[in-house]
Amino acid sequence: MANWYRKFILLFKSEKRLGANQIIDHYAGQNIEAMKSRVIDSDSCSIIDTIIQAHPHLLDDTQVDEPINPLVDYEPRRIRNLYTHLTTLQHEFIGQSELSFYHAILIVLLRRRFQPEKTFQTFTHLWQTQTDYLMDNLSLRWIASACDTFIDFDPKPTRKAMLLNIITLINTVKVYETQQYLCRSSASLDEEKCAILYAHHKPLYAGLTYFRLGKDDTLKHMRERYQRFYAEDPFSTTLLLKAFARLHDQPSAFTTLKQLHKDEKSAWW
Repeated sequence: MANWYRKFILLFKSEKRLGANQIIDHYAGQNIEAMKSRVIDSDSCSIIDTIIQAHPHLLDDTQVDEPINPLVDYEPRRIRNLYTHLTTLQHEFIGQSELSFYHAILIVLLRRRFQPEKTFQTFTHLWQTQTDYLMDNLSLRWIASACDTFIDFDPKPTRKAMLLNIITLINTVKVYETQQYLCRSSASLDEEKCAILYAHHKPLYAGLTYFRLGKDDTLKHMRERYQRFYAEDPFSTTLLLKAFARLHDQPSAFTTLKQLHKDEKSAWW
């Protein structure tokens, strides 16, 4: 019954944002301190589950897979249904607070272009009022996602530029850690390790993963964000892009990963 009703609703609304209003409304009524103290676990899941119980048509349960262990089997998933996406994502936050998961939900809603101005105001207010908590409790993966979100939605050029440096730093560490992983035992590439990173994402630390060989799109998105600064400062942007290109002309980790890359859609050079 729920699936039939959901299909009817989808005649008029996008599945990418279906039920987003209910999420915003439910979390707006929550106490911040209570969300900090509430820990997500396999028996006590997030507010998302409460919403689904009240509105089962919002979830496309035909897409639900077995729960993942993000420390062992982390793989990003492209899921069109908003609630299926969030119920999958919440497994990454088992052992963490509802507030940390709420932060991730806001990023998901912004990526799905749900009321971007209003949602970004909520996101900004959360960071302005809970800066220390978020910096102390979010993994580097979600700190990087927060920086990307500010870069994409904040109107302040200086803030964009400063936060892009964080993304550059994290991506550079990720690239060099990947090269070290591949070449740790000798100067030549370890073919077995290459096969592992071609096959799936491998956890690194603090929520980060090694560079996914052949498919990783983080450097592509980083370069695209560099290019957006051209309208504001052509000179500095040109220097930045040229410096980034020069790194690929040297025997660097960037060059190694470029040679191993196979997906044209996520090429970054």
